[in-house]
Amino acid sequence: GVSHKLPPVESKPSITLHATWGNGLDTHFEGSGCVHCVAAEPMHAVLRVAVVDEAAAAGASLGSDQEVAYDTCVLGVLREGYRVFQLRSLRGTRIDSCYLLCHVALGSQVNAWVDQQQAVATLSHTVSECRARIGDLEAALEAASCVPTVGAPHPSNARSSQTESAEDC
Repeated sequence: GVSHKLPPVESKPSITLHATWGNGLDTHFEGSGCVHCVAAEPMHAVLRVAVVDEAAAAGASLGSDQEVAYDTCVLGVLREGYRVFQLRSLRGTRIDSCYLLCHVALGSQVNAWVDQQQAVATLSHTVSECRARIGDLEAALEAASCVPTVGAPHPSNARSSQTESAEDC
């Protein structure tokens, strides 16, 4: 999936960046223009970049993009640094002097879902241990409540006593 931020809050199949000003060799994109591609198996994931004609897409029905050029590559074979994609026409032939310059930075991202499952399992185990400990403490408290403290008079006996046995409870 692709996302604007890491870790990805939601994984989308595609993201569109709109040009904010300028054209040609000096096009700037909204925001940082940064897109993160997250793949568990990069050698089995295909990156597809495309150029969309926004003027033609505005006149068309919603959801129908008017692509004018694209290129694809296997995500796992990209190297770090600046990379140039030679764009293709919709028929798949390369377009002369039509390139897209991208900066590629590689990194690793912890799989949040795996960590979440491990955290839930750990918390469930901790909750079970805490419940067992609470049960033991309640039993100990109940047993201790039958034995009066030293120097306190026993409720069934008004006279003062230094010690009482548990059998008197």
